[in-house]
Amino acid sequence: MLISKKCCYFAPQFLGEEFNYKVIRYPWTDLTPKEREYAAAKEYAKAGYKLTYHNHNFEFLRIDGTKTLMDFLYEELDPKNISFVLDTCWVANAGADVRYWMEKLAGRIDILHLKDFKVYKNPETNETLPDYAEIGYGNLNWHR
Repeated sequence: MLISKKCCYFAPQFLGEEFNYKVIRYPWTDLTPKEREYAAAKEYAKAGYKLTYHNHNFEFLRIDGTKTLMDFLYEELDPKNISFVLDTCWVANAGADVRYWMEKLAGRIDILHLKDFKVYKNPETNETLPDYAEIGYGNLNWHR
């Protein structure tokens, strides 16, 4: 099971009550963490919880011409109180290297969200579209 011991989220996830987890929602409204996230992380840590950040594709946009938001999060979030849920599908969707980020975040990933995706051609519109796929049946290279 890929669930960390006592974990809270910045954004709602499917784990919730099914696994007796408290889901905490902290909307990310701009490109910098707010003091309230740091303060909340410290308070939850006192109760034995850890906030966990779940990525999507927008964290891989370059925010200053060189660094991505994910780089900034890696450098700025306190690893003692805030960890990561690395979502493999969204990393790949952003054009980033999944393995690189798994290695870079080693020791800071409480939950590895394994997803794969594929592209297919819509027969009605002839448009190429992304879709989720079973692990190993999509476009992610799982054999490296």
